[in-house]
Amino acid sequence: MKRSNLVLSVLFALILIITVGANLILKAEYDKIDKKDPLASYSKTALPAFHYLKLNGKTFGVTQIQQGNAHELRIIADPKYFRWKVTGDTLQFTYLRDWEKNGAEKDYELRATPTFYIIAPSVTRIVSNDAILKVNGWKNKNMEIVMNGGAVEFSKNKIEDLKLHLNTDVLSKIDGGNSFGKASFKVRDNSTLIVEKNIFRTLDIKVDSTAHISLPGDLLHKLP
Repeated sequence: MKRSNLVLSVLFALILIITVGANLILKAEYDKIDKKDPLASYSKTALPAFHYLKLNGKTFGVTQIQQGNAHELRIIADPKYFRWKVTGDTLQFTYLRDWEKNGAEKDYELRATPTFYIIAPSVTRIVSNDAILKVNGWKNKNMEIVMNGGAVEFSKNKIEDLKLHLNTDVLSKIDGGNSFGKASFKVRDNSTLIVEKNIFRTLDIKVDSTAHISLPGDLLHKLP
């Protein structure tokens, strides 16, 4: 066999070995993925127990807060762009964006896939400063949410006693897949509340002169 042919044969064999080896490594990593986990592509961080949540900093993306069996973060963002700590019974989550936001409409931002998931068995109070939130899948006796700027969307929740405070140009959307017992809303400072269906047992709303609300007609008789 000519030397050139021998070199080509050895080179081909090496390429084949490397390709097969790489495929085996990729297959092994793929086999580790929990195929039943809808958040398998998100990194997972276990958290200490908490019942209160505070969100601050230079916010970005969508953060979904949902009920689960464990306290954990699921994220697809670079870790340098956020930090967290649990003090007492409160998770403090801080966004560390170092770029200018594009000024997108809040309604448009709410349509995005979440960048962060904050998961816990129970959360009773959330204070958010300018974050874009989705509150999803909660079955709670009570929950209080204070929104200072930003937006919040509610889906698939069943909460007996909900208190919602919308301050400083907040957009809040509540779809028809929720079920609330007693609900108390305060809407102020150019904030907007949009309720899709009558999903309340009792409802109390306080609205200042700068705010806007959109309610279905059959909900009006529940207002005091």
